[in-house]
Amino acid sequence: MNQQQRMEDLVGRYVEAFNQQDVDALGRVLAQNFIDHTPLLSGLPSGREGARSFAKQLMAAFPDLWGSIEDTVTESDAVVARIRWTGTQQGRFSDLPASGRTVSITAIHMMKACEGEIVEHWAGVDQHEVRRQLGTSVDNPAVAPHA
Repeated sequence: MNQQQRMEDLVGRYVEAFNQQDVDALGRVLAQNFIDHTPLLSGLPSGREGARSFAKQLMAAFPDLWGSIEDTVTESDAVVARIRWTGTQQGRFSDLPASGRTVSITAIHMMKACEGEIVEHWAGVDQHEVRRQLGTSVDNPAVAPHA
């Protein structure tokens, strides 16, 4: 397996952990010294445990969450992946009450790896689009717009 294949396999294991709702599998692809540069939910611990806590909350809110890798670009120890995430919000997530609505968004993830584990992660997600699909007001995200 060449470096590009190893990086694509790592992204695949990352996505599969979410698809299988397997926080332990996620922990196995994140290095002990993992750093997530993406602002997550406030109050979470940093590092690998913070990422696992975030994943637990996300998986609880979107129990049918499914990721599909649409594209990857690799160079050396880094990979950028365009991932489509789809899920139905069945529980509270952050300040958003359960809506029963399905969300389908594309996120751009960048990961750096060392010895087969993700050591750094960045993600770009259009939060306004997520809120729009969930039917919440962007101006007052905790309040759904009137029909």
